[in-house]
Amino acid sequence: GAVVQRCLELLRASPGVDTLDITGGAPELNDGFRPLVEGAAALRDTARPGLRIIDRCNLTVLLEPGQEDLLDFLVKHRVHIVASLPSYDAAQTDKQRGRKVFERSVEALRMLNERGYGHGGGRKSKDGLHLDLVFNPPGPFLPPRQEPLEEKYRGHLR
Repeated sequence: GAVVQRCLELLRASPGVDTLDITGGAPELNDGFRPLVEGAAALRDTARPGLRIIDRCNLTVLLEPGQEDLLDFLVKHRVHIVASLPSYDAAQTDKQRGRKVFERSVEALRMLNERGYGHGGGRKSKDGLHLDLVFNPPGPFLPPRQEPLEEKYRGHLR
């Protein structure tokens, strides 16, 4: 409604803003998510080609009832996906996030990959479908260096 329209007005009036970063527990479940993405994508496609639209996605939302068309929506609007996966170990992820979250997250990653996300020797694809996995260490710790961690994730998630 009104909040989405106001956000889009501000985005249109702020040419220096080059990123719309949408976050929350599962922002895709908010009624304003799709109108916000549609409006931002229309702006990007007509006047602001460098505008990035980021969805901080929890992955499992792609498998929720009522969200069967979400992946098509994200692809259509070339939404950059940033998703956290606490570990490449199923037991550790499920301990932190809940039963079967790892399995469901991997299923969602496969779906994203099948649609073009995560291709191109990194997070980019030829279709502009970007996918970043974020590591959130449990507890008050800094994560390890990115390169070795990325290798481990790639090896375990293949």
